[in-house]
Amino acid sequence: MFDLLTKLYKNLFISSINMLILCVLILNISSCKKDKKAETKVFSVLSQSSSDTLMQCHRYDIRWEGGIEGDVCINLLKNGVVQQVITSSTKNDGIFSWYVQKIPALIGNNCFKIQVVSLSDNSVTGQSNANFTIINDNTSYAKRIELISPNGGEVWGSGLPHSIIFEKNFTENVNIYMYIGNSSYGQLNNNPGDTIIVYCANWPTNTNYKIKVASVLDPNVCDFSDDYFELSGGGK
Repeated sequence: MFDLLTKLYKNLFISSINMLILCVLILNISSCKKDKKAETKVFSVLSQSSSDTLMQCHRYDIRWEGGIEGDVCINLLKNGVVQQVITSSTKNDGIFSWYVQKIPALIGNNCFKIQVVSLSDNSVTGQSNANFTIINDNTSYAKRIELISPNGGEVWGSGLPHSIIFEKNFTENVNIYMYIGNSSYGQLNNNPGDTIIVYCANWPTNTNYKIKVASVLDPNVCDFSDDYFELSGGGK
């Protein structure tokens, strides 16, 4: 009887040890999977390589890819330091249209990179693979429009006066359009100046509005809001 109990306790002890070892192995495998998943969350920025030379007063697409969810911010690095916040928040859809402003700090030879950072986890980030160059606009004459406001992040109240502000280097009028997402919501008016006042009466409330300003003679000469702005309150 004593030998039987001893054998039983011994078997229970061995089973407990085996169960403990199995739990440790499961935890290690789970940990490795989590680490591997975390490693795959790093962005790969596809735009701007060392052969790229960008020009001020022109618009370029920034493209990236990465296995995370949630919005991102995009920075311009100059010699490894943030020179400009291109956008503080934009959808993580893999593309952003960037208008390179005409300011002295945005000129440099082979010293710029694009950085994309997750807003939910700033340790999840990526950069261009190589430096690129930004030069001044050296074309003898090129029509240009730069939309200044609304350029993303603004909140407009329905039925209230709001300013659309832009700069252009030509004399003909421009057409101004409203967009909800990627769909045109209609044309506002034909305008010769660089500022118009709109009231947005009876427009639908939405967080995904953009403005487009385009030359009446050459519709390809145009500029969009860099990101979405919101219309709230009183819309139908």
